[in-house]
Amino acid sequence: MAASGLAAQSAPKFSGTWKLDTAQSTAVGGGNGQRANGGGAGGGLGLGPAPDQLIVTGDASSVTIEEHRGAAVSKLVLPFDGKPVPRVIASGRSSGATATSVTKWDKDRLTTMVTLPAGQNPPVQYEELRYLDLGALIVEIRQVGVPNLRRSVYTRAK
Repeated sequence: MAASGLAAQSAPKFSGTWKLDTAQSTAVGGGNGQRANGGGAGGGLGLGPAPDQLIVTGDASSVTIEEHRGAAVSKLVLPFDGKPVPRVIASGRSSGATATSVTKWDKDRLTTMVTLPAGQNPPVQYEELRYLDLGALIVEIRQVGVPNLRRSVYTRAK
């Protein structure tokens, strides 16, 4: 019961339209955090650059994130029940592939484990953390077992 109460309290905090703050965002482990010549903003994750804008809605059972990368738009629905759900990788070298994700609340952080499709041994997994820090939405993505990180900082659109 406490977990669902936490989800109900936490999900709406993320709701709204968020713009990427490129000056505050970083990527390490393969990318340099810059977008010069269209690359280098992925942090070596193979997921392509961070979305330029997020539109987030949520309720007690899930959060929906609409990711905008220029004219391209993708949508994630992340239920909080801890059950695996399919999702399509929106950009990068695995673009279009279907992965599996499991999302849950860990205190005030939304944690999602993403496992790329079968056929890779060992399977590639990413951990996504979403949380608020001083009014900004922080999205950190790292590949499990690899020293890389993409930290995207989003501010509320006005």
